[in-house]
Amino acid sequence: MRRSSRPLLVALGLIVLTGCGAPGSGIGMECTAIGARTGLGLDIAAELAPDVDAAAVRLCQDDDCTETDLPACGDDCELDGLRPGTDTVDQGCADGVCSASSVPNGELHGFVELPELVSGPAEVSVTLLDQAGTEVLTERITVTVEDVYPNGPECGVGGAAAGVRVTEEHTLVEV
Repeated sequence: MRRSSRPLLVALGLIVLTGCGAPGSGIGMECTAIGARTGLGLDIAAELAPDVDAAAVRLCQDDDCTETDLPACGDDCELDGLRPGTDTVDQGCADGVCSASSVPNGELHGFVELPELVSGPAEVSVTLLDQAGTEVLTERITVTVEDVYPNGPECGVGGAAAGVRVTEEHTLVEV
């Protein structure tokens, strides 16, 4: 009596296919080593930006406060500074190759690194100063710090972050 090898081949095929979707196999969910910056983003509207030489940011969470100064530094910035903002402009596609360019939009953008920041409420105060050191604006707001998942929730938390924006109406809003 001859045995069929078909069940063995089917079982072997299922094992191979199951392995194709396993983590690290290149198919399915991959968790990279990418991280996320933990801290607070600050955007300043274009209408106010020309008058701003620096921002003083204070963030308090659970009675623990951190103060950071962000100088306006143009294109020559360290990590902690206010950089010129840009918009991305679609340049279209030609022969299957697409491109885009960055153009200045007049805004200022900064980021305060806060490695101890955790998800939950936080109080943020922002003071904008002109070149003479005079206060242009002082505003305070409560924001919700949220966990950041750069690879999706399946791969775990990569950091915690919140963002605020000073609008053209001189108000501080959460973004």
